[in-house]
Amino acid sequence: MPIEPLVRDVFGGFQSLNLAVLMRDLRQGDTVRGAWSSLDDNRSLCPVSHGMADGDLVGQLRWATQAVDIERACVLAARHLGTQPISVFRFVQLWDSFGAASRWLLAQLEELWAERLTDADTVQEILEPLAGACNGPDEEEAPGTAAASPPLLRLYTGEESGRNGGSVWESNPPRA
Repeated sequence: MPIEPLVRDVFGGFQSLNLAVLMRDLRQGDTVRGAWSSLDDNRSLCPVSHGMADGDLVGQLRWATQAVDIERACVLAARHLGTQPISVFRFVQLWDSFGAASRWLLAQLEELWAERLTDADTVQEILEPLAGACNGPDEEEAPGTAAASPPLLRLYTGEESGRNGGSVWESNPPRA
């Protein structure tokens, strides 16, 4: 099933853990509508609130909705999600009007999750041969040394030829 652009816009930037918790909560029926969080204990969240970094931000969304309006709260939520405010506003309106069923959203998010897993598998397939290409068949380097880390991986660790902070452009990754 194709992922709706609105779902991708709002939930595509979620951290994987936040996305996994949201999917669990949707399965358990533990999400709220018409509010950013449950009023009594803040334990149940609306789907958008699952993407916030902490409870303080959810509280700010609640305050912005009460003190100003829902549009202003959606702008704040969008800023923290790295998406367009209109996308957040449209999703919130859809969700709060019961225009989006929990099962529909769960199916959409599971597709998004499956895409992430496919992407991760593809990257792993690319990185594994690079790791083996850095060491010859007779060479064995100690784990964690510069020679044992392929140049592409050194980009992420800041490790370059035994120095921290070296430029990735100083290395020549192996060509397939």
